[in-house]
Amino acid sequence: MTGFRLKPMTYTFGSHDSFSLIFNNTSKRAEVETLPADFFTYNDYLLMRHEKHCYIVLVAGKFCLYSMYGEQEKLFYSNSLTGELEKYKDKILLDYLTRFNLLEEYKAEEPHAEKHDNGDSLFNRKVKRDIKYIRLINERLQNK
Repeated sequence: MTGFRLKPMTYTFGSHDSFSLIFNNTSKRAEVETLPADFFTYNDYLLMRHEKHCYIVLVAGKFCLYSMYGEQEKLFYSNSLTGELEKYKDKILLDYLTRFNLLEEYKAEEPHAEKHDNGDSLFNRKVKRDIKYIRLINERLQNK
């Protein structure tokens, strides 16, 4: 189905994520698994539909990183945009960093808690660093 769009600010998180879908100027509630596309934009994010939930695509390439929409602290990865989604673990990134001689540089950029931090800010800085290095890894994987 082409020509559909998701109505802004209508996302509902739960056992089945859902949105208000607009098609032919008609709005209706649609559960994620019934959306007519696997990838779509919503509130300026590229989202991927997987089973009953949506994931924000943080990095796309041979090594993809995602966060669950609505629960951004839950990170996942795959080996391509169509690869199987798996729970993200630091070990996966550390293995790639070692393989491409980036581990020392990565460790040198370790974010530390700062006085003004809230619960999310340190986590966000760590994810931002991981995104930076996953992009570097993807460049190297592409050149192989």
